[in-house]
Amino acid sequence: MKDLYTEIELQIARTIDYLTAAAGADSQPKLGELHAQILQAVNAQMELLYAAFEPADHISASAVTLQVQDEETGRYYTRLLPLDFKENNNGLVLGGESADGKPSEIVFFSNTAAEKISDVTGHGPDHSRCEE
Repeated sequence: MKDLYTEIELQIARTIDYLTAAAGADSQPKLGELHAQILQAVNAQMELLYAAFEPADHISASAVTLQVQDEETGRYYTRLLPLDFKENNNGLVLGGESADGKPSEIVFFSNTAAEKISDVTGHGPDHSRCEE
């Protein structure tokens, strides 16, 4: 196979043509629903393949792919954003610049990390989690 991308594109085009007809996706909202199901199915199949490898204890990237579905039309849009992405067991951090060019971050804590923060700030349980 000379060009893997061309082969992938051909096979995906055939599959999408078939699924569009089978699902009766003849409107933008129906096409958006089909698009969502295709993305979910592709991700599920890739996760099965990745399961054979050692899981990562952290993830980092210098760009993020954002997928959104427009509420009015149902259409899916994909954007590649220049954001720093870091994830570990404590949560994830998105980093970039504010509108005025200053560094900016958004942090999403995991449930475990949020409980730890609650504990160290005095908002945790009034008794020790360790048996005494």
